[in-house]
Amino acid sequence: IGVLDVQSTRSTTFDNETIVVLQMLANQISTGIQNVRQFEFEEGSIQEVAQVYLAGAKAMRSKNDSDVFQAIQELFSKTSYIAMLLTSSEKELKTAVKTSTMLADGQTLPDIISSSIDELEPFLSTEAYLGEGGRLSALPYNLVRFIRQFNIFSLALIPIRYDERISAILLMGTQEKTPLETTTIQPYINLGSQISTALTNIHTARQADERLANMEAVARLSSEAARARTENNVLEAIQRLFQGTNNPVILLKAEYNQLYLAS
Repeated sequence: IGVLDVQSTRSTTFDNETIVVLQMLANQISTGIQNVRQFEFEEGSIQEVAQVYLAGAKAMRSKNDSDVFQAIQELFSKTSYIAMLLTSSEKELKTAVKTSTMLADGQTLPDIISSSIDELEPFLSTEAYLGEGGRLSALPYNLVRFIRQFNIFSLALIPIRYDERISAILLMGTQEKTPLETTTIQPYINLGSQISTALTNIHTARQADERLANMEAVARLSSEAARARTENNVLEAIQRLFQGTNNPVILLKAEYNQLYLAS
């Protein structure tokens, strides 16, 4: 990690005893530097784990998808990894959130990777896929192109599931020649589970709200129909019920073979 350079103008300065002392001094300096570096690494790791935990907690409190993505974006602005949250879109992966900072070579991460969830599913049967170096060449072609373009040495792919299907992928990569390990990436694996739970809860709540709204609408229609005095009153009630919806509703009056556009 360095050299201790001690010089003298006298030829008899460095006897064996002096050299031993200097070697001991060099070893102590080396140990001190290594301790400082280890402390800085551990301190940085603790800070990142705390940031990941806070992002997961914020995602779990979110009321909609955009709030979840915002929590992840705030985390990605601080992480040391190349990081992307990819969502499924037909035969490609769209970037919902990504590391916003420019990489060392001046590149920015793409908005689309032309690989599908179906292509990646064989690699995502466990809680995370971890690979490095030559092993990454087994991944789908377009993802391998992305990996090579951004000089990624080690990669983690963490599946995010909704309704027992993979709906998104958390991608974490590093250009450093140190493989990602489960122990170092575990906070992000936990984050993936939290994102899955948060999105599932949001979608479940949305479906429950829609069912409740439909039940309330039917109850209102039944009440108005019960009070109606003419067929026109009933049709007007139905039109009010479906007003503002995107789906047209057509009523067929069978005995007169007439059509009524309710909305």
